[in-house]
Amino acid sequence: MERSPTVVACGICCDSGAGAENAYKAAFDPAGKHMRELGGCGIFDSPEHLSTVVGAAGGFSSFPARLPRCARILFSALDEALENFSFAGISPKRIGVYAGTSVGGILESENAFAKILESGRETADSAFRYYECSTLAELVAKRIGARGECATFSTACSSSSLALESACLAISEGRADAAVVCGADTLSRITVNGFGSLRLLSGGVCKPFDSSRDGINLGEAGGVIVVVAREFLGSRPALAEFLSFGSTCDAYHPTAPHPDGAGAKAAIELCMGSAGLCAGDISYYCAHGTGTPANDSAETAVLRGVFGENSKIAFSSLKGVFGHTLGASGILNAIVAIRALSESAFPPSAGYSEGANPEPLKVPLTDDRAKVSLSVSLGFGGNNSCAAIAKPWSFAGAQASEKYSGKIFVYGAGTACPNPDFAKTPLTRENAELLSDDLLSDIPPLKKRKWAKLQRMFLQSARSAAQHAGASAFGGRTCVSCSTGLGMVEQTRKFLESVISSRERTPLPTAFTNSVHNAPASALALFFKATGYNCSTTAKEISFEAALAEACARIRGGSCDNAFVAGGDERDGIAELFAAQKSPAGAAVFSDSCAAYFIGKENPDFSAVAEISKLEIRRAENCAESEIARVESVLADALGADAKVDAYFCPFRLSGAKSKMLEKISKHFGGFEFLEDYQGRNYSASAFAIAAALRRGAGTYAQYSLSSTSMAAITVFRVL
Repeated sequence: MERSPTVVACGICCDSGAGAENAYKAAFDPAGKHMRELGGCGIFDSPEHLSTVVGAAGGFSSFPARLPRCARILFSALDEALENFSFAGISPKRIGVYAGTSVGGILESENAFAKILESGRETADSAFRYYECSTLAELVAKRIGARGECATFSTACSSSSLALESACLAISEGRADAAVVCGADTLSRITVNGFGSLRLLSGGVCKPFDSSRDGINLGEAGGVIVVVAREFLGSRPALAEFLSFGSTCDAYHPTAPHPDGAGAKAAIELCMGSAGLCAGDISYYCAHGTGTPANDSAETAVLRGVFGENSKIAFSSLKGVFGHTLGASGILNAIVAIRALSESAFPPSAGYSEGANPEPLKVPLTDDRAKVSLSVSLGFGGNNSCAAIAKPWSFAGAQASEKYSGKIFVYGAGTACPNPDFAKTPLTRENAELLSDDLLSDIPPLKKRKWAKLQRMFLQSARSAAQHAGASAFGGRTCVSCSTGLGMVEQTRKFLESVISSRERTPLPTAFTNSVHNAPASALALFFKATGYNCSTTAKEISFEAALAEACARIRGGSCDNAFVAGGDERDGIAELFAAQKSPAGAAVFSDSCAAYFIGKENPDFSAVAEISKLEIRRAENCAESEIARVESVLADALGADAKVDAYFCPFRLSGAKSKMLEKISKHFGGFEFLEDYQGRNYSASAFAIAAALRRGAGTYAQYSLSSTSMAAITVFRVL
C-alpha cells in the first residue's frame, strides 16, 4: 500500500482482563481458563441461559458507570494503546476514528425497550442514546480530540476487520495521516438469546475445529489499533505493517457460510494477490474458527483450497480462549497476530484434539523466520475479510491491484419513500409510513416474506437503480455499501418482545437474524449475486456519505468496478424519539425513506446520469465563518475558483447552536434546499440529494450535511 499503514500501538480488554500482554499470554493458556457461567457474571439476569458459558470482560471498573458497558471496555483498551503513544506532529483534522461493532450499546437500550413493551407507551429514556452503533466512534473521537473521518462499521462478526481495512485505505489514499481503529461488543440479551434461538451455543467450552465441536461461547472484548502513515512514524517504534486486505461476500445465505467457503477463499486470494504474496510466504493464519460445525468445516475447506490439499499451514482459533466476541473478534485476532509476529511465537487452537483437515496447532509454534500472518473474519450475511500483516519492512511484495484514477459516475437511481414525486407537501404521521406489503409489489408474498420492511425498502430502491442503469450482470466486481442511522429497529423490537413475552424460552430466530445492521446489505448481495466488498456503515446524519465514501474508495482502489450505494431508515416510534431530541420544535416527523444508486467507473455500456466530483468528511469547524471557508475550499478544489453551483442541498434543520450555525452557512451560499421539506425527517435524508437533483435537471450541485455530533460532509456532484 502507498503510505504504508504502520501499527504503532495496540490495546485489549477482554475476559483475561485489561492489557494486550495479558490477552496474548491467555492465548497460550488451556481452553476456557477464563470462561464462566453467565449467571455468575452479574451483567444481566437470563434465567433460560444461566448456565451458558461466556467470556466476560474485566479490568474496566475505573470508568464511570454512566457510560455504557461497551464504551468502558473500549476505553480500557484505548487508554492502554495511548499510554506510551502521542499524536504529536499529526493534525487532529488528519486523525480518523473507525469503529466496528455488531450491537454497540444495545445492553443498556434493552432495558428501555423493555419499559416500552411493558407500558405500551413510547417514552424517551436516556439509555436510548447508546442504541446507535455510531456512538462508539463518536465517544472515542471526543476522548482523543480527533477531527477527521469518523464512522462505524456494523457487519456482524467482521465489523472491526472492515473498520481496520477502511482506516488503512484512508491512510493509503492520503485522506488521513493516522487512525484509531477500534472494535467492541458486549454480552446482551439480544446476542445470548439470538444465538440460543439458532441453537449455536455450545453446551460447555467451545472446541473450534474439533470433531466434537458443538457451538460457540459468546464473549465480550474491546480492541484498539493505532495506525499511522509510515512517513509520520518519526521516532515511534513500529509494531507491524498492513500489507493488504481482501473483502468479499458469499451472497449465499443470510447467516450460514458457503459450504465450500467460496467467498472466504476469494477474500484471502484477493488479499494475498494485492500484496504479491504466495502460499509459501504465510507463516501463520489466525482463523475465524467459531466452533460451529458449518463454519469450521467451511474454513478448513478454504485452507485446503488456498494452501493445498496436503497443507501444513500453521493456524489456530482464539475462540476457545476468549469466546466469540462478535464485532470485536476481527481486531482481537489482528492484535494477537501482530504480537505473535513480534514474539515469533504463535498460539495453539485451544480446545482442539482431533478431526480437522488440515489440523490447527495443538501446541505453540516458534518460528524466528516468520514474516507474514493472515487475520481472517467471517460474519453473518457472508461477509468475509482478510488482512495481511507483516513484521515492519520485512516483506517487499508487488502491488498487484491496479488503481483507478478516473471519474466516478452515477448510472442509476431509485427510491422507496412516501413522497416519490418530491412534492413539497409536509408529511404527517399518517402519510410518512410505507406499508411493508406494498413494497416489492411484483414479487409474490411467499417469496418476499423472508425480508423485513427495511430490507424491502433497500431492495426496492436498488432494483430501481439497477433498472435505471440498465445493469443486469453482477458478481465479484460489484460491491454493496449500505448505510443506516438506526438499523433494523422494527426487527430488534420484535425480537426483544419475543424474548420478554416468552421469558426467553421461544425467541424468534428470524427476527434475530434480521435485527443486525447489515441485514439490508446482505439482502442486496443475495438478490443481485454481488460477491464483492459488502459493508454497512452508520454515522448518524451523515451515514449515507460514509457509505458513498467507502464505495468510491473501493472503486479507486481497484477491488471493484461498480457499486450499489444505499441509505435508508424506517419510521418507528423509537426513531421518532431520536428525531424529537435533535430537531427543532415543529420539525417534520420521522419518515420511511431509502434511496439507492448504482455507481461505477467510466463504462461505455452504461449512460451516466451524474458524476461524483468531490466528497469530504470531517468534523465541522468551531464557528460558522471557519466552516464557510472550509466549504468554499472544497468547492474550489472540486470545481475551480469560478464554478457556479446551481443549488445547495441540506438534509434537515438542527436545533440549538448547530441550528444558528447552519443558518449562517445557508445564508452565505444563498439558501439551502432542505430535503426534509418533502421527504420528512430521516437519518438517511442525505441520500436523497442526488435523486432530487436529477429531477431538477443538468447542473452542478452541492450538499452540506451537518450531524448532531458536529461531523460535516460536503458532497459535490454534477447532473449530466
